[in-house]
Amino acid sequence: MSKAEDSVDRETGDRRGREGPLLGAADGGAGRAGHIMATDSYTRVFCTATHRFDIAPHSSNPARVIVTGETMLSRPQLLLRRDIVRPWTREDILLPCVARGHPLPSIRWYYEDEARGRVDVTESGGRVRVVEGQLFLSGVTTQEAGHYLCIANNSAGTDSYRVNVQVRDRLSASVEPSLQRVDLGRPTSLTCRVSGTPVTSVTWYKDGRPLPRLPRVTTYDRTVHIGQVAREDGGMYQCLAKNDEDSTQAAPNLTSAVST
Repeated sequence: MSKAEDSVDRETGDRRGREGPLLGAADGGAGRAGHIMATDSYTRVFCTATHRFDIAPHSSNPARVIVTGETMLSRPQLLLRRDIVRPWTREDILLPCVARGHPLPSIRWYYEDEARGRVDVTESGGRVRVVEGQLFLSGVTTQEAGHYLCIANNSAGTDSYRVNVQVRDRLSASVEPSLQRVDLGRPTSLTCRVSGTPVTSVTWYKDGRPLPRLPRVTTYDRTVHIGQVAREDGGMYQCLAKNDEDSTQAAPNLTSAVST
């Protein structure tokens, strides 16, 4: 009776550029691995057996090679990114910068100043701090608005991302003067003072209705100018300032009185 002969074959997966076999056949059909490299991690292997009286080969289920030992170098990879952050003034914000890689990447934060270029945020002190790689801004103001750059670095390379901090300042408005008495036929002006950013529109009202369009009443740069005051000009004037997310109006007791 003839004796069966076993042999071992292998499928190496993605091993481009590698010379030499990964597996060889040992006595009894055992697989012998040699010259293992880090790039052989998770390579798929299998064996085939043939019989001298049966030329059709029989293959085993595939197995995987897992390479252990010294950890490979890997360049940093940032896991969290935020392109735009839009806090209100006096809010606290935390900008993440989490990276993986080997060796463990170091984290540095920079503020991109138009005049001074890239500035290390640790030089700012005060309300700006780096806590375990995360950038913490306490009670932000419009002075902290701008672009911040996170850089993760190790001996294998770098990774970075940039975040735009857009600090929003809530709107407030007032009208000056708040009360005045004007003789008939004389000119007068009312100015809407608005603080906060951004301001997309300013609209004037009189007695709760949009300011009528009259030849002697003009508006320019948030100011209402009345060329010749008439009796019907007496009443309460208001200005409404707004943007896409906020709005405000002057105090409701702003009035313009007309003397007789």
